Amino acid sequence: MRGLLALIRQEVRLYLREPAAFFFTLVFPSLLIVIFGYTFGQEVIYERPDGLAFRVIDVMVAGNLSWVMASIGLLGVYPTLTAMRETHVLKFYHTHPIRASHLMAAHYVTGVVTTALSLAIMLVIGWLLFRVRFGGNYLLMVLVFLVIYTAFFSMGFTLAGVTRTARLAQALGSVIFFPMFAISGSMGPRDVFPPFLKLLSDLMPLSHAFDVITAVWMSQPGFEVLKEVLFTYREGTTIGGVTLFEGVQVYQSLLYLVALATVMSALAVKTFRWDTE
Repeated sequence: MRGLLALIRQEVRLYLREPAAFFFTLVFPSLLIVIFGYTFGQEVIYERPDGLAFRVIDVMVAGNLSWVMASIGLLGVYPTLTAMRETHVLKFYHTHPIRASHLMAAHYVTGVVTTALSLAIMLVIGWLLFRVRFGGNYLLMVLVFLVIYTAFFSMGFTLAGVTRTARLAQALGSVIFFPMFAISGSMGPRDVFPPFLKLLSDLMPLSHAFDVITAVWMSQPGFEVLKEVLFTYREGTTIGGVTLFEGVQVYQSLLYLVALATVMSALAVKTFRWDTE
């Protein structure tokens, strides 16, 4: 256990030294909260039956949390782990009593801690400046948080297992993350997209993550939200006279993310390598 804790501390230091990961995890989300909070963040976009109103700024905190977890997996874990193997750091670890499960656990905990820190910073800034509101079930939010983070973490770990160089990992991670970020709804409504782009967005895990977190964030404290229809999936996407993804409920998106996390975790274990050979 002491060795695992030391490895976690080391991974936290290494992660925070990565400029892109540090910026997109801890700086950029809070910067968006401040910028959009002072522009149109006070606009009310949803009012619950009990009268509690949610504004753009409230949804932004939830939405930012979803893509922060994606960035940790694709811009943090992925290139960092690939660089460690390319520079033979993993090979050095392998000469010590460190198993692959230890390394995976260390990176996983590092990401959880970093994401929690990012959320804490957003909440503090959001509360002090705009009195950010949360109305959902805390236990369900933690569950959703872990499912989404596990999905993107395992994606990054799997990609690291099949990518040979850190430079290629940085490029591929960006190619995957930024288009998904742009069309997931995190930076604007998906309803304005043309049908093909809307369908592509419907398939993206970040779109489901964004909608699920937002729904839980604005829901009432119970678990009834699991049967609610996700806002941007209500009407579905019509292509060629066929309507797809119509009326997707919260629990269905959550199951999709659980399935993705399960498959990717299995692939992460299978593709893991200590060295480039």
